[in-house]
Amino acid sequence: MSYSLVCPIPDEIDRIDNRILDLLGQRKDIVSKVSDVKRRHQLKVLDRTREASLLEDRRLRCENLGLRKEVIESLYRVVLTASRDHQAASPTDSSPLSRAPAPPLQPVPNVVQSVEWTLEIPIRLKWFSTSKQPPERDRLAV
Repeated sequence: MSYSLVCPIPDEIDRIDNRILDLLGQRKDIVSKVSDVKRRHQLKVLDRTREASLLEDRRLRCENLGLRKEVIESLYRVVLTASRDHQAASPTDSSPLSRAPAPPLQPVPNVVQSVEWTLEIPIRLKWFSTSKQPPERDRLAV
């Protein structure tokens, strides 16, 4: 006999988890709309004031629910990071006709052979590394 037949609590947890996932999906859809508005008004993806306010509100709310502030803050930091990444990756406009095609990528010249070594050269080399994404501090203003 399985545990779920004797104790229906795991099924209840699964239903709650599915509701949480559905809500995260709805949140992502709204983030897409926010991203469109930010792009139209040329606003940065990262809004530190909004994020600080959101985190403070969630910390206060979790106290009333008997949840640990540290855990909830950590959870929301992950959600906020995913939201910023989603906004940064969103197309500039939902209409393909209004978008100009992206210019073709140009190869990066070999700056090491043509420029004398200075402190600036290693920084440039790090930016043009084989990594698919720029270093964390150089990512899109999120």
